[in-house]
Amino acid sequence: VAFYPDRRAIKRFQFALVDASHREALPERWTPTVVAPAFLGDDTDRCPALVELTAVPDAECTDWCGALHHEVLALQDTRASLLLAADASAKRVTTHLAQRMVIHVPGQDRPRQWRYFDPGTFLQLPRILGDDGMAWLLGPIQSVQVPWAGEWTEVIRPEPRSARPFQLTVEHLDAIMRIGVVNRAAIQRPPPVSAKAWIRQTAEIDALVVKGLTRHDLTLRDDLVAFAHDAWVHHLRIDEHPRMQNMFDQLRQAQPED
Repeated sequence: VAFYPDRRAIKRFQFALVDASHREALPERWTPTVVAPAFLGDDTDRCPALVELTAVPDAECTDWCGALHHEVLALQDTRASLLLAADASAKRVTTHLAQRMVIHVPGQDRPRQWRYFDPGTFLQLPRILGDDGMAWLLGPIQSVQVPWAGEWTEVIRPEPRSARPFQLTVEHLDAIMRIGVVNRAAIQRPPPVSAKAWIRQTAEIDALVVKGLTRHDLTLRDDLVAFAHDAWVHHLRIDEHPRMQNMFDQLRQAQPED
């Protein structure tokens, strides 16, 4: 593994984004800042926290980062979702991250909280958003270290290709909404051998999810997960088998009460 979060590396990647599930384990004296979109109000229990690692005492930071690195190598759930490099204040980084957590889905009155910071999800976003979208997502953040699949993967903020302000399109939102299905299908298999393998596998699964939606009119999450998983594991054209064709015909004719 080329990257190791020692004190020298932390001078560059000075911020850690910690998921809500690990927030309580952070010492209060570290003064973590909850990253929460304004529309949530006081309902921030599921929001991550930003820790400025360069402000943490050396010995404590060394121990915490050492444990984080061990979790990465052991394929465990990591105490930090992402490490961030930014020539900006903690306040600016927090504000930007909170703003990017808000997405507006057509047909829904209330915004939704976007968990783009989950490591396995974040690695899929360059494919979905492209250079302009990643530049928009990262803003003041120059680079990100992602702990996933037993290694660290650096994602560098690209230069936008267009001078126009970036906006999420319907196609972007559709792809973002599919990530939950993709992840559920992918984690049913053994862990990927590398981040590159994960990126390739999730792209293949996403194409199968699209196929289930558009060709076979599957709309329920569990149906899409099952179809994408079985096609990925057994055969990409499994839906062309006569028995599968018959099943899809029955589904199309089924009533809600069925």
